[in-house]
Amino acid sequence: MTEAEFINLVLRKTKKGMSFIASVYKALSEVVEAQSQSQPQCFACHKGCSACCHQLVTSTEAEFDEIITYILSLPRRQRDTILNRARKRAAEYQQWLEQHQLTGTVITSAEKIIWANEYWDGKPCAFLDESGNCRVYPARPIDCRTYHSTSVCQNPTWSDVKRFVWPAETWANNLILEQGSKAQKFFGVVPLLHWLLIKSFKKSSPK
Repeated sequence: MTEAEFINLVLRKTKKGMSFIASVYKALSEVVEAQSQSQPQCFACHKGCSACCHQLVTSTEAEFDEIITYILSLPRRQRDTILNRARKRAAEYQQWLEQHQLTGTVITSAEKIIWANEYWDGKPCAFLDESGNCRVYPARPIDCRTYHSTSVCQNPTWSDVKRFVWPAETWANNLILEQGSKAQKFFGVVPLLHWLLIKSFKKSSPK
């Protein structure tokens, strides 16, 4: 498949009523599944294997909105459990920002990004449950979808981690960044915890 063919696949899905982000995710899943059958990769990733989820997981604003849309579609009890846990993690992030006088800012400098990543390395994503399962897996961002490991993730080394293994992963990432750059204000790719702090959202109807 070429990049142009991938883009056309995404556009066909948007015409069926899917959101742009969901269309990119769906197209990526289909292409990677097909390519992995013809070009098998020895990945050890499985449900509950969450070492790569213990860091500052990031997304664009549009990807975060897709996560919230997914959460709000869930039954009330499940939805509230996810949001309450996520808000607690966001409160911890807020406290950390205040301690380092970073409140109200988006960490953009390379030095501060490295510093923040080092501090939060090993700390679970706001959407990870006690069993190491992702509560928003169907709506997980590209940052998660492009992580692969060749060893069981107890304490993987960076040599075990593979990113953007298939060309479609790069195409999908580029499409999402291009779409985001068209927004009036585009903050780029920032921690999910940042979006949890600054975004407000309404609950869907009770279920």
